[in-house]
This record gives sequence, structure tokens and C-alpha cells, in this order.
Amino acid sequence: LSLHSGELTLIKYQMNWPGAGDPYYNSDGGFRRSLYRCNGVPTLYAGGKVPGLHTSELLTSSLNSEKNRKTYLSIAANHVLNLSSRQISLEVNITPYVNSAEFHLYIAVVEKETNANARTNGETSFHNVMMKMIPDGRGTLLNLTGGIPLKMNFTASLSNTNIEEFSDLAVVVFVQNNETKEIVQSAYSSVLNTHTAQNIQTDRFAAEV
Repeated sequence: LSLHSGELTLIKYQMNWPGAGDPYYNSDGGFRRSLYRCNGVPTLYAGGKVPGLHTSELLTSSLNSEKNRKTYLSIAANHVLNLSSRQISLEVNITPYVNSAEFHLYIAVVEKETNANARTNGETSFHNVMMKMIPDGRGTLLNLTGGIPLKMNFTASLSNTNIEEFSDLAVVVFVQNNETKEIVQSAYSSVLNTHTAQNIQTDRFAAEV
């Protein structure tokens, strides 16, 4: 996946099984597991609908195919993180090219690297771990009209999470058809500072584990 840096967004949902499960697990990840009806870990989904990518050749082929598919909308987003209150505020701007009420918006706060929760399998470093979904793992149903921009604002507390370093967070915003599981667009949100708002560069697809 490192070879495709800048071309994709990446989220890892830790599960509460097998065995005693993972300390990073939360109910938002449980909703995502239910959506995919996933029964084994690890399982990788490229674009939300291509499991079973167990070799680098299959993964590369799938990612290239996803990257070349056309999409139905564009996304731009930015966020502000209040370190004292551990609260995040997010603005999402969607420009749709179709009329549709079939899509859901999902927002995932991920920590780029975590180390404090190593257990017994030998792994000591974990990347792109989902810590919180906004408002939750069910997402937000969208009602889109082609050519009409849609702006949505969200605020959420990150206090009751396993986040280790608030300076090491990323926010993934993506739109998905829950029936087909297709992710039609995704992007990373930009941190909005006091003086300037830097719009993100949209990415075509998301990879999820």
C-alpha cells in the first residue's frame, strides 16, 4: 500500500475476535463488520467491495482498477481539533454529479501510528487504526441532487477513545453505497488552522482492513 501513497485513503478496523480480541476495537468497527458481513481477519476491501486480496499482485491490480473507475461526486473537507477539550469539528463539502438517495457519508478518525496496545502476536506498531467514526459507524444518509453542492458540519468528542497522540491523527471522509458496498469517493480532511483553510486533494477510493 505504501507504493500507492497519495492515491488512496486507508482505514483499519480492529476486531474483538478471535480470542480475547483487540483493545482498539469499538462499536463503530462492529457496525462496519456487520455491513460487510466479515467473518475473518485480516480481510482487505479495496473500494469497499473486493475482499480476498491475499497477494501483492492481486492487490496492485485491484488498486489500479479502482483508481481508473469514474466517480459520482467530489469531496473536500477540513477540520479543527481542540486539544484542551479533545473535540473535533469538521466541515464536509460534497459536489454530486447525479441525483441519488442511495449513498451514506462516513467519517473515520484514524491514528497514523500507535504502539501502546501491543499484545502477544509480536506486532508492536499499528497504522491507520480507526479510533472514532462521526457521528458513528452507521454513517449519515445523503440526499444528493446533481450539480447542487452540499455542505455538512459535524462536531464530536474524542475523549473516550484509545488515541495515544492527538498530533498524529488523520480524518478519512468517504461516500459509500451500502447495498453494493461500492465506495464512490474518499478523501483525507485537511487540518484547518487559524488563518488559512487548505482544501484537500480528493482521492478516488478507500482501502479498508
